[in-house]
Amino acid sequence: MRDSTTETLTVGAGTIEGVAEEVWTFAVSGYAVLERWLAYRMRDRAGKATSDLDKLRPTTWSLTKELLDLINTIAYLRSVESEHAALLGEVMDSNLIDPHTIASPDAAARVAPTAQDSAELDMQA
Repeated sequence: MRDSTTETLTVGAGTIEGVAEEVWTFAVSGYAVLERWLAYRMRDRAGKATSDLDKLRPTTWSLTKELLDLINTIAYLRSVESEHAALLGEVMDSNLIDPHTIASPDAAARVAPTAQDSAELDMQA
C-alpha cells in the first residue's frame, strides 16, 4: 500500500506521492489512523461487519479529496506536535487552580430547566 523508499501511497491504480513515514505511522492510542481509514474503505474491507449494510462496498474509488484532507491534517498535526508538547509542559508546570476556590452553585442553580424554560430560551435565540 505504501512504498517507504519513495514515500508513495498506492490506492488501487492511483498513487499519492510524498506521504512521509511520520504521516503513515501516525497513531492515536495504538490506532494507525491512515492505514485503518484506508482499510475500512476498500472494496475488500477490513474490520468486523456489524450488519448487512457492511456488505455493501464501493465499486469505484471516490474518496480522493477526503484521503488528501486526512493526509494533510495528519501532516499538520505532526508538524505542531513539539509545540503542543511544550505548551502542555508549561501548563503542567504552572500554578493550577485550587478547586476549593471555585464557588459551588446554590440549590436553585442546580434545578434542571423545564420544557417551558427551554422553549423560552429557543425563542430568544
